[in-house]
Amino acid sequence: MSRKIIPNLWFDGQAEDAASYYVSVFESGRILNTTRYTHADPDASKAERAMQAMFSMKKLDIAALQAAADGAPSEAM
Repeated sequence: MSRKIIPNLWFDGQAEDAASYYVSVFESGRILNTTRYTHADPDASKAERAMQAMFSMKKLDIAALQAAADGAPSEAM
């Protein structure tokens, strides 16, 4: 069974914009999917914002993750 490593980029409020920018730079770039917060999220200000955007550039899949405003990367990541 073959598995691949997918790099994750951490953004504070700009994950979807960053993914769109990166795919615009490369001819072969494309957005694979976008996962959005729902209206059921306790923080209503997040509704419809991107939680994660998966994109591909030059055959490399990359995940752009939306960071919590008060969250910080830790060793667990």
